[in-house]
Order: sequence, then structure tokens, then C-alpha cells
Amino acid sequence: MNRDLYIWAKKYHLGQLDGKEYEELLAMLEEHPKSADAFYSALTILRGEELEVPPVDTEAALQRHLAREPSRSARRIQLISQNWWKIAAMFVPLLILIWFLWPATDNRPDLVSTMTTDSLQQEVWLPDSSKVVLAPFSKLTWQDEFDSREVNLTGEAFFAVRRDTNHPFIVQAGTTSVRVLGTEFSVTDRPDQQTKVEVLQGKVAVSRIKSSKHIILTPLESTVWDDTDQNWIKKELMDEGDLAWATRVWRIDQKSLFDIIPGLEKMYGIRIGVSDDALLQCRISMTLDHKSQEEMLAILKLVLRIEVRYNDDKIILDGPGC
Repeated sequence: MNRDLYIWAKKYHLGQLDGKEYEELLAMLEEHPKSADAFYSALTILRGEELEVPPVDTEAALQRHLAREPSRSARRIQLISQNWWKIAAMFVPLLILIWFLWPATDNRPDLVSTMTTDSLQQEVWLPDSSKVVLAPFSKLTWQDEFDSREVNLTGEAFFAVRRDTNHPFIVQAGTTSVRVLGTEFSVTDRPDQQTKVEVLQGKVAVSRIKSSKHIILTPLESTVWDDTDQNWIKKELMDEGDLAWATRVWRIDQKSLFDIIPGLEKMYGIRIGVSDDALLQCRISMTLDHKSQEEMLAILKLVLRIEVRYNDDKIILDGPGC
């Protein structure tokens, strides 16, 4: 195929021909029928290569050009009538593409963002600057247009919500709805556990969807849903360690190793065992304030006078007990 003719076809396809160039192109196609066939063949090739809608309406531009040149209009009409099937073949795919791309309605749904974790927890910053710590094997979904400040949770997450009295923050977790203005709390909704809400700061309203059962929680209070009684059960004086996995802060005061191991495992994503069950009764006091796993183990070694061994994917605390 003649390279100059291909360039003409490409410029025509992209709507980049000016009035003078249109005149030259039409004259050439009228005078050289074989060139016209090659020209339309080039356009067919370009339709397979160029997927973007041309930036101008080439058909309208051609009509405007014809209107400016009445003396040549008869010959142009003849040219178009002789090649109508080629012109139709050129524009029909374009019209189909525009039809598919054009929005069917102005009320299109907002884009949805999703964060999913596997074996590690993840920090998520929402559009309103609220922070979420997503526990392992959990999923959080929200609409990009965050005017309603509503999220959907599967699994477990800790929320540090930016206060906005005009726009409550809502967490939908299965059949549970949690509503706040600005506070710090966690929600757990897993198939193998009772639905649970724990509050670190502020006030939280917890309710069941399609039910009148609701409860108000204040700092260091938690609640679980009892399927038997079909009601919320409140637990007061929640242990700060229950949320240490998310806050990374835990002030431990004379607690047995047996009691704190589950919290340490969840906080650091590890498995802990002991070489002697007597060690589990030893009591310990320490403050974990964003300390690393190595720092935490170093404190245990010093306080309990033990050694730390690694056995496959498990950490073994080795010592005789206290």
C-alpha cells in the first residue's frame, strides 16, 4: 500500500485534515478510483488498530466542507453514492462503539474500593481521613464518593473515625450495623464467632438490621450478640489488650503468661508455645507501646529468665517457670 495514501487515511480517520487537505483528498479520490479503493482499505485497517473514538466528527466536517463548495457537490455526491457501502462500513463500527461507551443514565453507581487481607493485617485510610486496621483474612468495601461515610466489613477491623457531627460513620457487618460520629472501636463478624463490638474511646450505637434490638457502648465496653436470647450482651471493663493487635499499645499489669499469650499471638501474628506448662502461671508486668516482636521477646526473656527458641513457625519459650 502506498505510504502517502496510508498517511492520508490515518489523518482522515483521526479527523486531522483541514479544509485544504479535504479538497485535495476528494479530488484525488474522484480522479483515481483505484486510489479510492486503497484509501478505504487503509481505513479498514485503521479501524482494527485505533480503538479510541476520533476527537472530531469527521462526517459532520465533510458535510460542512461540501456545503462550502456547491460547484463540486454533484461530483462528491456521485462519489459518495458509488462508495456508500464503504462509507457505511467505516462509520457503523464507530457508532456502535459510541453507543456502548455512552452512559445509559446519569445515575451511574459510584466506583467501589475494596481492601482484602490474607495472613497479615493492613492499614487503610478512607477518603474522610478515618483510619482502619484490617485484621487478617478480612475484607472492607466502600464507595469512592464517601459522602455517606458507610463501609461494609467481612471479618474484623479496628476503626479510628474522624469526628463529623453532620455525617455519622456507619459500619455494616452482616446483620449488624454500628453507627458513630467519631471514635475508636472494633467490629468482628466471622462465621465461626459471635458478632462482637468493642469500644476504646467515644460512644457507639450498635443495632441489628431489621430488628429493634440495639445497645449503646461507652469507652472500654464491649458487646456480643446472643443468638439464643436474640439480644446484645454487654461486657464492661474490657481489657485494653483485646485491641492491642490494632492499637499496638498494651499495658500489662500482673497478668499470667497463659492469659496474655493469645493477645501476643494476635498482636504480632505469631504462634507461641512453652517448654514447661508451669511457665504459663508466671505473672508479668510490661508495657508494649509500638514495640517490635524482637523487643517484646527480649522483655519476656529478661523478666521470666527464659530462653527463646524457634521451632518451624512457632516460638518456644523455654524455662522452668517462676
